[in-house]
Amino acid sequence: MNTKLLWISVLGLIGGAASSQLPIPQAVPFYEITDLGVLPGDDASFAVDLNSIGQIICISERSILVGEDWLTKYETFLWFGGRATDIGTPPGHTDIVPVAINQRGRILVNSVDDVYSTFIWKDGSFIDLGSLPGSIASYGGGISNFDEVAGYSILSDDTAVPWIWDNGSLQQLVGGVGEAFDIDDYPTVFGNIDVGNGPELSRWQNGQWQSQHLIVDGRVRVTTLGTVAGTALDPTGNWNGFVLSDSNLVWLPALPGDTTCDAADINLWGLAVGRSNNLAVSWLNGQITDLNTKIDPTGGWTLTEATAVNDRGQIIGNGIHNGNRRAFLLTPKLSPTD
Repeated sequence: MNTKLLWISVLGLIGGAASSQLPIPQAVPFYEITDLGVLPGDDASFAVDLNSIGQIICISERSILVGEDWLTKYETFLWFGGRATDIGTPPGHTDIVPVAINQRGRILVNSVDDVYSTFIWKDGSFIDLGSLPGSIASYGGGISNFDEVAGYSILSDDTAVPWIWDNGSLQQLVGGVGEAFDIDDYPTVFGNIDVGNGPELSRWQNGQWQSQHLIVDGRVRVTTLGTVAGTALDPTGNWNGFVLSDSNLVWLPALPGDTTCDAADINLWGLAVGRSNNLAVSWLNGQITDLNTKIDPTGGWTLTEATAVNDRGQIIGNGIHNGNRRAFLLTPKLSPTD
């Protein structure tokens, strides 16, 4: 067997092996909720991504007064086992935001200060991925379990150009312009790419872009095996969450009384998460669930969005906890009283 395909199988089993410690739901379970906190001196936190080991990356932010202006300072922390660790910033940068974390604990970050650049945080150090010739900014979109990165650069004429980074080499993905959002382990790249008919969800495979004929709203997420979740313009003209596996497209329902919903992520078991009516939701077997109904109602939480789910069924997202903006972790449990 090809060495990389073997490792794809092994990494794909990480979630399955970990799942033996947590229930794999046939229906949406109840959850224990954890407040992921903030870094010292900060005001709010926002959960971005997690892996199947339970490592979570978050944004911690605070407002600072500079002269007569209030500015927002962004920091990134890695939460694991009840502890939040500030990962610092690359040399020459003051503000970074996390984008994704893979099963090996590598963190993809973008600097958001005077210079927009992309880095991988690995074992306490930052790797600068560089930029395409003629670009004025670069943004990472996703990272595979083999540390391959998909992203895009902005040229001086404001054109977005997609690229893939692998083992120190940055390569433009020719044949289309636009933003590359995520990458699986084969690697297949997904992005919002114009291949001649306007920007559409497209996949880069076998050296070319292939349009999926969906107009997407923002970033999409892809599993290790290539299933995509995101938000797109549906046949009725509304923005709606979807799941795309190969050529099988499924539109996700919104909560009663809402006409739109946003899908943020999906795991290997088909559990998707996102938001509807400004509430955090999940979808399983075509059914939508308000996650606020699956936690202790006396905990002082309003869950406003779910941002990611791992293959153990753990969900992260953002909400209001006792009046404060906080990132949360939901861990499945068997019943409301466990």
